[in-house]
Amino acid sequence: MKILKIFLTAVALFVLERVLFVRQFEIFSLTPWLLFTFSLTVASVSEEYNDALATAFFCGLAADISGGGEFGSATAVFTLSAAAVYFFSSRLFRNSLIIALVGVFVFGLGGEMIYFFLNGRGISDFSALQTLWSVALPLAVIDTVFALVLYPLAKRLFAGRRYV
Repeated sequence: MKILKIFLTAVALFVLERVLFVRQFEIFSLTPWLLFTFSLTVASVSEEYNDALATAFFCGLAADISGGGEFGSATAVFTLSAAAVYFFSSRLFRNSLIIALVGVFVFGLGGEMIYFFLNGRGISDFSALQTLWSVALPLAVIDTVFALVLYPLAKRLFAGRRYV
């Protein structure tokens, strides 16, 4: 039953991202990944490792299906970043909003850099520092802002308790 909830949540966010957020929320000519932000937020609040990884896997799969890069690269980045956020937040305080936001920012920044390098964009178009400064850092800030909105939803769906 939890897998069905995770899958349906990923599909709903995918549809929401494709319909509403594709062009309306372009900031600095960058479109944020709502699915990536949600998978990192779920990983920061989830009490079970399997929920965090399944959410990241399905969100990454939805991002891969929608296109934009090598197939499987988004799934790998989402899953690895979610695993890192899960272990980071489980070592510290699971119910802390600040820890969740720090995890989303730090591992979101790392995930964005890895994604751009996996797809060859960080190597051919820019230098690594240019990619970090002009692409990954603004996206990490945007992801952290969206995580503030998604945190109560993730907490309600995957932690079993209601925290704001």
